[in-house]
Amino acid sequence: MGLHDQYVRLSDVSELITKGTTPTTLGFNFTSQGIGFLRVQNIDQGQVFFERDVLYIDEKTHLALKRSQIKSGDVLVSIAGSIGRAAVVPKNAPELNCNQALAIVRVRNTVFQPYLRYWLESSDAQSQIRGATVTGTISNLSLTQLGNLKILLPPIAEQKRIAAILDKAEELRSLRRKALGELDAIAQSIFLEMFGDPSTNLMKWEKGCLGDVATFIGGGTPKRECPEYFEGSICWATSKDMKSEFLDDTQEHITPEAIKKSATNLVPINTILIVVKSKILMHSLPIAIARVPTCFGQDIKGIKVLKRCEVTFVATALRYGKRWLLERARGINTEGLTLDHLKAFPLLIPPIELQQEFARRVEAIERLKTTHRESIAQLDALFASLQHRAFRGEL
Repeated sequence: MGLHDQYVRLSDVSELITKGTTPTTLGFNFTSQGIGFLRVQNIDQGQVFFERDVLYIDEKTHLALKRSQIKSGDVLVSIAGSIGRAAVVPKNAPELNCNQALAIVRVRNTVFQPYLRYWLESSDAQSQIRGATVTGTISNLSLTQLGNLKILLPPIAEQKRIAAILDKAEELRSLRRKALGELDAIAQSIFLEMFGDPSTNLMKWEKGCLGDVATFIGGGTPKRECPEYFEGSICWATSKDMKSEFLDDTQEHITPEAIKKSATNLVPINTILIVVKSKILMHSLPIAIARVPTCFGQDIKGIKVLKRCEVTFVATALRYGKRWLLERARGINTEGLTLDHLKAFPLLIPPIELQQEFARRVEAIERLKTTHRESIAQLDALFASLQHRAFRGEL
């Protein structure tokens, strides 16, 4: 980048910066099919997922929400919740609309949309977003604040060169993530190969319930009014920590005194943790095996497997049977799994030797996954470095 580069306000190089509206606030309803209606969860890793977890509206509603009709080439930006996710709407996208958590940025021909997408996710843009408030924290970004962001804008050819470099780095990250996802699927395949589909039990294994082979431990939250309780070294998990199949650490840590003065409990290694109360149960069921002694909040239950079963086998059976559990999660505003639900979960009980062999195979897969995660972390660091240099004019 050189003398012709300049910082410009995003609004000065945009034809349109707008956002959507929730149809129900205007008296319209969602439909079972029709025109895709996007939310923040439809923007992930630089892509627009318009066929996954999408709501729908009819043509009349789409016309009424004219200002948020999306076109191919638009840059979508999350401005509420997970702020700063961005993606370019592809050419093959159907008619789409969106809610108020997404902003639509339609740029002039001096801006290459993929360049803008990468910039919006860069540390430069995120720093400006954080600086939009006195506290440095923000739960919503206004359209005015979005438009006032200042972007370093080189000539269009340079923008394309930078975007191409970042595309290559992003492609490497995507390949690693895809490989990691395929390894996740292998464990389920091995489960089916060794034990068959639990719903049909063609292998005629002994049948029982989770309550027959496990005990259950509840959680609790130490008083937030006592900040010293959260200055310890003991892991204390919430649903936010349940991101993978194993739990090695948590965002927050507590003291022994916090355990004594609250309803939380310290469970040993190899306890299965399952989220039982969270809106996430609307679509997924986080389950993890603790690899460190752990406490947890009331949104999680601990499952201690008895000698008749192997922990990895039971955790995989729970993941495979998540639909059974999610169908029993209660209500729209109070989603939750009760202790009775967990105890009643139907479980095959094959010979313990087979369960142990399954666990050994899964452990081998987990070692491969660890290697992939380490590689992804290195690629993430490389990408962040390239991104930082790109938007400082050093690439």
